[in-house]
Amino acid sequence: PERNVFRVWTYAICGGRQVYHGLYGNAQEMKKYNEMPWEESRVRRSIDLLAPGNVTAQARVRLPNLISRAQVDSPVAFVFGHERLVDWSGKGWNDHGERQILGLLTKGWWCDAYPASECALGTFTVDADGYLRVGQQRYLAVLLHNLSDGEKRAFDAIVNGIFFAGMQFSHQARVNLPPRLRMSTLYAVSQSENGRVINTCNLSEDWVGYSTRYGDSVGDVCPLGKLTVTEVKELGLSLGLPKALVYKVPSDGLSGKTDEDNLGFTYAVLDRYIRTGEIDDPETKALIDRKHKANLFKLELMKTYQYDGPILAER
Repeated sequence: PERNVFRVWTYAICGGRQVYHGLYGNAQEMKKYNEMPWEESRVRRSIDLLAPGNVTAQARVRLPNLISRAQVDSPVAFVFGHERLVDWSGKGWNDHGERQILGLLTKGWWCDAYPASECALGTFTVDADGYLRVGQQRYLAVLLHNLSDGEKRAFDAIVNGIFFAGMQFSHQARVNLPPRLRMSTLYAVSQSENGRVINTCNLSEDWVGYSTRYGDSVGDVCPLGKLTVTEVKELGLSLGLPKALVYKVPSDGLSGKTDEDNLGFTYAVLDRYIRTGEIDDPETKALIDRKHKANLFKLELMKTYQYDGPILAER
C-alpha cells in the first residue's frame, strides 16, 4: 500500500488526473498475488486495496479532481477500460493506454487518464457547449481505450443523457436545470428537518427576471426581496460582514460569466433607475424595461380559471 500511495500522489503532483488503483495494471505488484493460492490471493488483494493509506490517498486525489483544475490544462480525457485492465485473460490486461497517451503527448496533445469505472460514479458531465467536464476541468475531446461493452454503455448514457424523448435540450434549459435540482434538494432537506427554505433573491434581480423559475426564485420567506443590490451591500456592511463577501463579484455559477456580463448593464445603473427613475443611456433603459416586462410572469401567481361557484367551507 505504501508504494500505491506514493504512485497516486506522484500522478496528482505531476499535474495528471490518473486515479486508477496502483494494485492493478502493474506486473510487479501482481506477481506476489499470482504466487498465492487463489482464495488467499483474493482476500489479500481486497485487504491491500482497502488499506487506510491507499483509500485515503485515492480520496484526496479525487477531491482535487472535482474542485480544482490540473496544473497542466489538458484538452483530452483518455478513458481506459478498467474491467479489461484487471481481467488477466482479456486482451486489455495491464494496458491502461500509456503508449497511446505518450504518442499524443509527442504531437502536443496533453491527456488526463481516467478509469472507465469513473463513468458509473457520475464523475463525467457534459457542459452546454459540448465539453466534457470533471469538476473544474473541461475537455475538448474524449478517447475511449479498451472499454468493455458495459463500460461503453455507461459512458454513452452520460453523453446521451442530455437528450431524452427525442428532444434536444436548449442552451437555456441546460443553464436552468441545476438551480431547479438544487431547489428540489433544499426542499427535501427542509421537509425532512421541519425547516423552511430561505429565498435570497433581491429586488434588482427580480426586476429584470434574473432568476430561475422554480429554482432560486422560490422559497418560504424572502428577506431581501424589496432591497436592491446596492441596499443589500449596505445592509451587509452595517451587520459587519466581511468586505470580501459584501463586494464579491456576483455570478450565477452556471454560465461562467458575472451577473452584469449576462445582464448587459451594471447593478449600480439598474438600482439608480429603480429608485430614482433616472438613467443616462436610452438603450440601457430600453433593455431594462424589456427584461422587466418579459419576466413579470415570474413574480405572479399561476394563472387560474376563474369560476364563481360558492365556497361555503370554513376558511
